[in-house]
Amino acid sequence: MEYCTIIWTTLRKGRRGLFKKPMLTICFWAQAKGEQGEFNAGQSAEIEIEADWDQYMMFAAQQRYPHLVAAWDELCQRLIAEGWDLVTKEEMDNWWTYAFRRHP
Repeated sequence: MEYCTIIWTTLRKGRRGLFKKPMLTICFWAQAKGEQGEFNAGQSAEIEIEADWDQYMMFAAQQRYPHLVAAWDELCQRLIAEGWDLVTKEEMDNWWTYAFRRHP
């Protein structure tokens, strides 16, 4: 049995615009474990967001960053298409940390 959980990671930090607003480039990825050890089961497209991400992640991300949710959803759909089954999402702490499992 293999298990994975969707997490996010910062790829780059930078600034953009006239006022040099702090920005982050992040991606979601499926951190997986199986008999062969840990591996990346999939990764979303890169997403650019404002650097105040942590403040808004739980409460406003879905309204504030629709492209973020779209990238996350695309990763979830790809995992399902590759044979991963969704584990009960109510057990997770954050809206993006869906967990999956599959039989290799």
